[in-house]
This record gives sequence, C-alpha cells and structure tokens, in this order.
Amino acid sequence: MSILQGYKLRLRIGRQTDRTTVCSFAGPDYESDSAAERWFDLAISEDGFQATGDNPTIPVPTQHGVRGTAYSVGGDRNTQQGSLNMPFFPECAKFLLDLPQVVGDQKEYYTIQEWHDSSIGTGTGAEYIGCVFDGFNMTLNRGASGVVPISLPFFFNQDKELTGSAPSFTRPPADPYSSRGVLIDLVKTTSAFDADNADVESADISVSDGVSVGDHRGSPTESLDGVWTTHTLATAPTVGVNSTLVVRDSDYLDWHRGSPKPDFMVRVGLTYQNPTFKQTATVTITDGGGSQTITVSDVSGLADGDIVMITDGSKFTVATVSNVDAPSDTFDIDDSDCAWTAESVTITNAAIELRMLRLDLSAPGTKTAGGGRATISHGFSAELVAGETELYTYKAANDDNT
Repeated sequence: MSILQGYKLRLRIGRQTDRTTVCSFAGPDYESDSAAERWFDLAISEDGFQATGDNPTIPVPTQHGVRGTAYSVGGDRNTQQGSLNMPFFPECAKFLLDLPQVVGDQKEYYTIQEWHDSSIGTGTGAEYIGCVFDGFNMTLNRGASGVVPISLPFFFNQDKELTGSAPSFTRPPADPYSSRGVLIDLVKTTSAFDADNADVESADISVSDGVSVGDHRGSPTESLDGVWTTHTLATAPTVGVNSTLVVRDSDYLDWHRGSPKPDFMVRVGLTYQNPTFKQTATVTITDGGGSQTITVSDVSGLADGDIVMITDGSKFTVATVSNVDAPSDTFDIDDSDCAWTAESVTITNAAIELRMLRLDLSAPGTKTAGGGRATISHGFSAELVAGETELYTYKAANDDNT
C-alpha cells in the first residue's frame, strides 16, 4: 500500500439546500446566484484546509471504591472552528466572497469534500456537511511580490468518510490575483474616494459575523450524534483593517490626536494580470453619475456582468458592466468614484472591489524605522450600529478567464 502524497489532495465545495442535505455536485452553475447546488473545484494552499472537529469524552466523577474514572459520556461535537486558506482566484471570486453572506439572519450551508488517492486503502476522502462560514481574512501586501491570499473560517456540522472513485477535478484555469494588482484608497471621511494611496504598503482585512454553534442533540445516525443543530450570529458583526504606511505625510502621525476623533474609510481594488479585456481609451466619466456609457475601440473579451477596473494609474474606479454592444463598441458601467474629462485611462476586466465606509482608528500605531525609512502601522475597526444594514460592500464576478 502506498503513502498519501500531498499533491494528490484536491477539494471541492458546493452549496446545500439545508443543514443535512449534501450538495449533489451535479451540473455546476457557476454564474447563477440562485442555483442551490452551485459548486467549485478549489486549488487551496498547502495545508490550507483545516477541519479538525472535536469529539470529546466527559468523565463522570463518582465514588466507586478505587482511584480512577469509572464512567464517561460523550460531549458536544464539532464546536471548533476550521479554516479554508487559498490564493484568491478570479474564477471563484464572487463565490468565495458570497460564502459568509447572511440570508434571513442565517448563514447558508455548504458541503466540502476532500478527495485523495484510492491506492492507500478503501477510504478515498472525507466529506464535511453543513458548513457555515463566519467571515473572511484577506492579506494585501504591496511591499512583497506574491499572490493575494484569502482565508475563510467555518464550522462544519458533520463529517463522513468518502469511498469509491474520486471525481474528476478541474483546477482554476487562470493564475490568482497578484500583489502587483492591488490598489488601496484609504482616506478620512472628510475626503472622497478618488485615488490609490501609494503610501499604504500593506493592509490586512478581516470580516466576522461572530458565528457560534449550539443546541447539540443525540441522534441514531452516527455522524449526527452530538452535533450542533443551530447557529447564531453576534449582535454586531465587525470589520477590521490593519495597515502599514510609509511615512511620507506627517498627517499619518497625527491621526490619533484628532478632536473630534476622525472616522476613516477604505476602498480596495484588485486587478488581474492577464485579463481577457484590456483597453486604453480616452473617456469622459462623471464622478457619482450613476449609469454611464463608455466607448472603446473593441469590446471583444468583455461581457455583461464583468467587473472592470478603470484607472489612470492613480485615480481608479471599479464598476459592473452591462449592455455590451459590439457593433458600436460601447458598454455601460453602474457608477464611478472618479471623474475623467477627455482623459486616457486603462480598462481591464476580472477586477474586484471591497469597500468599508466607516472605520474607527482603534489601534494607533508607532513608527518603525527599518530599511532606511520610517513606517507606521494603524489598526482600524468598526461594528454594526443600530440602523445600519452592512459594514462593507463588494463587487466581484466569477471569471474563468475565457
């Protein structure tokens, strides 16, 4: 019998209709938001899938004539949080950002299957059923070349051994997002979104709904015996941004001294290094002007629903495309954060935007002098207040780069 080689592991994830009904993984519909069985094959980081659910034994203290425990019972199962860590791929960008979304005060359920090689025995993998995702963490490090990673914490409800032949696996066809394609617009709320702040060297973004699981019950079905039956959300979800800035502006050193204490907001744009649509065009676009029509030399490679980045190298906006018209080489965007008047811009598809409109400077940093320059790290955070419906928004599409 051979050993399990690391490269043999592969993982897929699909949406379930309820907590216990496993995703059928049949006929994937990557583009439809309403498809209950939508699923993806994922290329994860090495050791990027951690699901170590607990199955404790609780000793029963009794006096029974000798030293030692005589009796025990089973405890609550699968209360520990797992994590899914991977490079951020354009093919499943919207799918991944949708995983933690709340629908009717509840999370949606997912099945995760991890398959391996049948040559090591009768078992060929493990199936994790009824997974709920709490949020996500994203690392944007422009000070070092590399990929943009995303991490998604989750709870699973039950797990089973998989047997039989592993299904075919189709890895994401396009490379992941790169740190070279990151734009970060971090401003005080007295300003408006406009341009990339080149001083922001890195930003770690975290989102959490504070998911907890409970109401554990017995069951004659082994995989359901002692597992949780309900999940709940914290009263107020939270977001956080930890950023490091190169000190080119003394204002960065004074942010914590503001009175009244200033609020901040951040807008992050990701561009893809090998888009199917990339055009340089001279355009006039109105800031905040709602739906607008853009004319280019050729719309080949662009489609309705694409997310585009429009930038002059500093100012940028991320918009959703509609009404692509090949005869006239025009398309519409839903909105813009910047204004251009007969100016040259570059437009690429397979882009992503994430924005947080209200952040508090919760952890002012101190200067660090290293590498011949000074940097300062600041921590920002926010939690939902009464009357708000969301702490962040995003624009993303699933793009297989075809």
